[in-house]
Amino acid sequence: MTIPPKINSFHDQPSIIVAPKILSAFLKQPIDDISCKPLTGGSDEDNIIKCRHLATDYVVKFFTTIQVGKNEIAWTEHASNLGIGPKLYYANPTGSYLLIEFAQGSSLVPATANRPSIIKSIATSIAQLHHSSAPFAHASDMFTRIDAKYKKLKYSDKLKNMLDKGLQHVKKIETQLQSLVVSSVPCHNDLNPGNIFANNNQIILIDWGDAALGNPYYDIAAFLVLNVITKESEKLFFEQYDPGLLNPQWQAYMQLYKQVIYFEVALNLLLGVQASKSELLHAQHMPPVNSINYYLTLLAERKVEIDSTFLYTMAIASLHKMALSI
Repeated sequence: MTIPPKINSFHDQPSIIVAPKILSAFLKQPIDDISCKPLTGGSDEDNIIKCRHLATDYVVKFFTTIQVGKNEIAWTEHASNLGIGPKLYYANPTGSYLLIEFAQGSSLVPATANRPSIIKSIATSIAQLHHSSAPFAHASDMFTRIDAKYKKLKYSDKLKNMLDKGLQHVKKIETQLQSLVVSSVPCHNDLNPGNIFANNNQIILIDWGDAALGNPYYDIAAFLVLNVITKESEKLFFEQYDPGLLNPQWQAYMQLYKQVIYFEVALNLLLGVQASKSELLHAQHMPPVNSINYYLTLLAERKVEIDSTFLYTMAIASLHKMALSI
């Protein structure tokens, strides 16, 4: 099925108005039989619309730029073809939107992620991605990304000391890892709990906007950190993904990758704080914090109001975790 070219004339209308027209044209069904509402939970939620026709749910996702849209469309199609992402029904040729199936099941929480059957399924899905071929893709270096984020922050006092020391350590890790010969492979690059859905033991990975060719061990470390994976479950993951990574030397390398993740998590959170309550980045005193796993679990379970203070406190906890891991 194809969508008539006239669908492009809707681009100046609000997403919630355009989405049912897109699905109506795709299904060739009356628009009155389709209901739609914005999906919540993400920074770009106004551009992600969930629509229903009869008992079937669909998602229409709109993109702010053609470059961003074409990249995510290509990766979503790749994941769909691999069977590890949502089914792609239609992608606008201009890169302005796509129509995909609604991921069934629930996004991950630590209790689910650490189930043996789930951890093995996730390892299989990630391995399938990393061993695939994506000739359309561009490369993205984790250290270049971190450096760019670091330079965007404006901070002082106690936070400056923590961030500057953190960056120095990341630079040392970059030097240590240069001895490794790691081929760039297709990576998701954002394996947080909200982007991993479990339906029984089937795993679906969503939100492919950050996907690129990159370091597979970064992808793995991000998954392990962001989903609060226990040591026992880590062992099961590596047994399924590649038992060779249980070698003590590789486990030592994985700890270095995790430290990089903790630093990048802090940068991401602080950039969010800077956009809304930048004075926190110049506080003279550090707030008391819990472990980073405490905050990650609250986020995954959606048991917290996400405001600037929470993001700031979580960032400090992530920097503390990195320092303790050194």
